[in-house]
Amino acid sequence: MPKPVRGRIIKADVLDPQGRNRKRRPLVIITASEQILPGGSFWGVAITSAVSEPLPDDCVALPFHPRGHAKTKLRTFCAAKCTWLQKIEHEEDIYEYLGFVPEKQLLEILKKVDATE
Repeated sequence: MPKPVRGRIIKADVLDPQGRNRKRRPLVIITASEQILPGGSFWGVAITSAVSEPLPDDCVALPFHPRGHAKTKLRTFCAAKCTWLQKIEHEEDIYEYLGFVPEKQLLEILKKVDATE
């Protein structure tokens, strides 16, 4: 059974950055794995395909493959939007587990999240 751990990509119902339009979206978990306790909440960064070129400073591009063969299991070009933080209240709020963000991109995400706090 998959577990929520730092770097894992999940799908959960979240609001858009304006606090509206609740829908199922992918997120990358940023809370340290040892801080994710059974029944406890944790933080994620939303992943979006609505990104412009060049990529905005608050975004990190993620690997993808049209057939889902990338480590992330993402099928289209998208990016982690590091200013779009979402709190997941319970593990039961996760609808699906996808892949993992590679370490290089995860470190970049964590650095950008720290810069916005």
